[in-house]
Amino acid sequence: IMAANPRCLVCMDDVIAGHALAWIFRRGVSIPRDLAMVSFHDSAALASHNPPVSALHVHVTELASLAGNTLIDMIEGKAVRRVNVVPSEFVIRDSSRAPPRAEE
Repeated sequence: IMAANPRCLVCMDDVIAGHALAWIFRRGVSIPRDLAMVSFHDSAALASHNPPVSALHVHVTELASLAGNTLIDMIEGKAVRRVNVVPSEFVIRDSSRAPPRAEE
């Protein structure tokens, strides 16, 4: 399947995750039985994928507002914070859940 036999694939965004899913399925790999997958974006496309993909959900409106205000402050020569935090949450979906165990 894959030379290194990874347990989980972490994708930087949902576009990359979508391409990775296509590549993985063409090789007969089952998500999450053979490989768990998570992404950093939480688009509706992967939330409704089969299986739905777990993702880091970042509140992009607040991120964009913070970025815009920081840029304006920099242009105006104001001091800006070096570290900023925006709300986020990890949404667990089927792509990273342990598959059900077979009855013994």
